[in-house]
Amino acid sequence: MIRITSKRHNFRRCGMAHPKGPAEYPDGRFSAEELKVLKAEPMLTVEVIDSGEICRSENPEKLTVPKIKKLLDTLNIEYPADAVKADLLMLLKEHTARPPEE
Repeated sequence: MIRITSKRHNFRRCGMAHPKGPAEYPDGRFSAEELKVLKAEPMLTVEVIDSGEICRSENPEKLTVPKIKKLLDTLNIEYPADAVKADLLMLLKEHTARPPEE
């Protein structure tokens, strides 16, 4: 996942306006060249986030259903429209868990 924070609302770079505050994009949204340009821009803070970091950085049990759905959408993880919180959490944990140590 890519998290971009702009210092100025709707600052434009790479063909899009970046909102002030963090915006999250799925991996593959930007080409390697675009990422290079975005990272070099002083008006933007660009973070490349390991998907496993999402569950480790927040207590998933405390997330709201809309927040879980947003994270799943950001990671391009499909879920049933009628999924309950427990099912959404299970999907999030399955797709963001750190691989076991060997």
